[in-house]
Amino acid sequence: MEMVRRYRAMGRLCRQQAVFHLEASWRWLSEAQRWEDLADSEVNAFYQECNASDARGMSSGVTDSGFVTSLMQRSTPTPSSRPTATSVNQ
Repeated sequence: MEMVRRYRAMGRLCRQQAVFHLEASWRWLSEAQRWEDLADSEVNAFYQECNASDARGMSSGVTDSGFVTSLMQRSTPTPSSRPTATSVNQ
């Protein structure tokens, strides 16, 4: 997903160049579109790979519901780890 971020950043830079160079704005805007298309294809490839691995896991009878549930329980803050008004003011 790092490449998606880079592609979109390049698209933003091209659109900025289009604003500052009106005589060549068509070229910069087409270049921005090319970067956005690359980002979209990268995202699509990522999700196709994820979906393919999910399909393989489901066909073998392996589910991740227990794994996801355990992660959610770990990420939920416990009352003792939440800041209290007295600990914030001190």
